[in-house]
Amino acid sequence: MPNESIAISMKFFTNSMLIISSQFFLNFIFIYLCKIYKFKTNMTKKTLLLTFLFLLQISVFSQKKLRDYVVVVKPVYHESTINFLKDLSKYATNKGYINAAKYLNIFAEGKGFGSGFLIKGTDGLVYVLTNRHVILQAKNATIEFNNTDGSKVSYADCKIIAIDPNTDLALIAFPEDVKIERSLNLKTDALEDGNEVYSAGFPGLDGKPSWQLGKGVISNTSLEMSGLDQDIKTFAIQHTAQIDRGSSGGPLLTSDTSQVVKYSVIGLNTWKIIGRENVNLSIPASTIKTFISSALVKEKNNENELLEKTSRQFIGDFMHGYKKVLKYVAYDYVSKLGADNFIQYINMASPSAQEDIIDVFQNGQNPVEAVRIAIADAITRKFDKYKNTLSFTSIAGLASESAPATVFYSYNNKPETTTWQIEQKSWKINDVGSLKFIKADERIGFVKEIDIRYTVNIGTFFPSSDIESVGYGGELLYGTNYYTGFGINKYSHHAYALDNNYSTESKVTKTGYINYYNLQVLLGYRYPFQIKRCFIIPFAQIYGGMNTGIVSSLAGGFKYGVNFAYKMKNDRFLMLNFSLSPRYINDSWGSIGGDENYEFDHLYDADTEIKGLNIGIGYAF
Repeated sequence: MPNESIAISMKFFTNSMLIISSQFFLNFIFIYLCKIYKFKTNMTKKTLLLTFLFLLQISVFSQKKLRDYVVVVKPVYHESTINFLKDLSKYATNKGYINAAKYLNIFAEGKGFGSGFLIKGTDGLVYVLTNRHVILQAKNATIEFNNTDGSKVSYADCKIIAIDPNTDLALIAFPEDVKIERSLNLKTDALEDGNEVYSAGFPGLDGKPSWQLGKGVISNTSLEMSGLDQDIKTFAIQHTAQIDRGSSGGPLLTSDTSQVVKYSVIGLNTWKIIGRENVNLSIPASTIKTFISSALVKEKNNENELLEKTSRQFIGDFMHGYKKVLKYVAYDYVSKLGADNFIQYINMASPSAQEDIIDVFQNGQNPVEAVRIAIADAITRKFDKYKNTLSFTSIAGLASESAPATVFYSYNNKPETTTWQIEQKSWKINDVGSLKFIKADERIGFVKEIDIRYTVNIGTFFPSSDIESVGYGGELLYGTNYYTGFGINKYSHHAYALDNNYSTESKVTKTGYINYYNLQVLLGYRYPFQIKRCFIIPFAQIYGGMNTGIVSSLAGGFKYGVNFAYKMKNDRFLMLNFSLSPRYINDSWGSIGGDENYEFDHLYDADTEIKGLNIGIGYAF
């Protein structure tokens, strides 16, 4: 790892050179101003020069030094999490959601990052403070200092030693052999609306961290909010200093000339409200101070007692919905939920959970949090019917940090098994026995919403009588179980020509088939039954349109049948289709129109129902 003293020496040399170069620049400005304003006395010239030197040093070095106290935080994920995000990205790509796939890949490839800053703990050591959502599901973090000259100093394997889900705070420790001495001052003085504030951090630019120091004002010193635990009220500082994606975890600052860096921390930037202009929220310094003090208190816990206490608290919190359950869901649980299961659980989720999942993606947060919301909602719905019967029973064996523990519950007079594990210093659920996440390719049963958006079908019509000959057609559909679309078909109807000599009895002089086209707009519903990768899909649809060509008339009817589909590994479907579609030509004139250029001028059985079997193939994605 880089030596801290060498890095400081290099920075001192760089700063010294900057001072020298700035003095040459100031001499030029000084001479130019003297010529303009014709200052004659040496005292006036000296005062002017000293003033410019002082101002330049403040403006240049205060920001330079501040940058040394603000860091880039890069989460390092477990292999199971990386695989899940890659699968979800692949799924999004297959569905045509290219931007979503790129967003997921940023996290899967370890390119996700947030901001943080140096803070001194009650034990005298320097830590990195950031947002909990920045390091969600991370096993550890990499801390990176970005210097003005483009160089970087990184520290890998930094441990996450404490988190608070209600305030969205996290504390990260440097490796034991790294000694950082500098830290920002935490200022808990009373604030007022209209105070000038500064936001510092490393939001993304072209996918890379980019230093940014923004300026704004406090617009609300104490905005009341609800944390994950709705019974615990939290407060945030609302301000207008710039926050962008990647700014999360950076400090909210106020000018403080008593500090070497000329700033003190009054908050930690956390949220940007979508749909409002310049509404940015920060966790206040008082909350930060309380968190750090409690995070560094070392207690010897009896893990069985702690697990029993936590698992009993889970029952009480469960009664109040998924938001209270969320804090109990282990990040490791995510790896058990495949990409297809995630989509299924989103579709099945309560409206409130769906809104929260959407907010995660819109705010650029870690997609893992969206998965945890889906799991928490699924657990809540699983036990909601008889929730008053859920009770704690026992813990199997001795609980320890080194291995998962089994906790038994009773639900509706039946045993329920759950698995818990220590994750980021607290016990969390990583499995509920009766809540099975079956992979998409292993399910058997009816599917509430099939994973299809577009369907292209082509087929052949085999009539049941000689009223018509074989026809051909195709259709394009959009939708999942409910769908709409349009189709075009080419049919051939039995026709004949009459001898139009009216002095004698008319005679049929010629028979054959004439071609016409059927254009239709349709609406349908399908209800798939899945057997692993195979699907039996009964469907019914209605349509309306017109016949055009030699035969012209309005047309309408219905079609019903079944599709047999096979889901390929690229999530596309091959289909074999069978359907019946009785219909009428509805030619009220019973003729073709009498144009002498037509080979035939009359239709056989123009008002007779046309029956037949449609057989075709399809491709869905």
